[in-house]
Amino acid sequence: LKSVLVNAPLDADLKVHVICNEDAQRIVKEKIDKAELVGSVWRNQITITSYNVEALNDSWLKFLTQKIRQDRIYERVSLGGYYRLLAYKILGPMGVGPTLYMDTDVVILSNLNDLMKSMDDSKVFQGSPGFFCSGFTIVNMRRFHEFWEKVDQIEKDPMPVADQDIMLEVKNHFPDTFGPLPMEWDRNLGNGWRRTPHRLMEKKQAAAGMLHFQGGTGRNPNQNYFTKGFTQYCQRTPKCRDNPARHDMFARSWGLADFYTRLSWKWAKYFGKSMIPSDQRGKELQLHSFTATPPPKQE
Repeated sequence: LKSVLVNAPLDADLKVHVICNEDAQRIVKEKIDKAELVGSVWRNQITITSYNVEALNDSWLKFLTQKIRQDRIYERVSLGGYYRLLAYKILGPMGVGPTLYMDTDVVILSNLNDLMKSMDDSKVFQGSPGFFCSGFTIVNMRRFHEFWEKVDQIEKDPMPVADQDIMLEVKNHFPDTFGPLPMEWDRNLGNGWRRTPHRLMEKKQAAAGMLHFQGGTGRNPNQNYFTKGFTQYCQRTPKCRDNPARHDMFARSWGLADFYTRLSWKWAKYFGKSMIPSDQRGKELQLHSFTATPPPKQE
């Protein structure tokens, strides 16, 4: 969240939607309160809204299993991992269009103004033009019902169970639904960088709007993706670990994300405030929360 707010679009308001369960909604509020974000002043309007959709989990699970022709979902990610494919049910009726979905192990490095230029309202979703990764993708909430209509047309029984694999099936069967993002917004560690992370600095004209670390801590619930620091992503592979020169290449590319883990919220808020034009007063960050009600029982 810190990297998102510091790189909030210069020319547009920013709306952050958090689709979560009851516990996560409480934790989000606690963290925002601790950072004293509500009322902090930024260049443009920033609104953070959390949606507790726990009451919808049963109906959403039924929807998913019917669509993928399976009696289960991908246990590794749980139902929450599918929220990216279901958020349109909440945000679509609100008129929300193309929206950036990002996993919690993504760090934004460049201003989101640049990414906005690539958002295409004619596409159902957008992402990596190479190996598609569902952890950083543009989802068109207004049109995402079309995604599931395409799933219904795919003659495959059962469908893949993982969320990313479902998206790949739609992308491959119906390429017109998908749009590519610039390579600067396709810096996923699994896209060729996992064993040679130093190569991102070696490549000519390589730049990054974001860095997606794609895990790295196992399943310890007391650790986040960055608890062990960023050197772990170099140390875990001999090609980077055993070459001191490559340590520096890693530090000057993927390692830059460490700036945001070290940056205090006090400083981050000042960075945001410093972007306000001298003839303007800025806008106060707002926080909202909603709780979904269970769908009516069918007779």
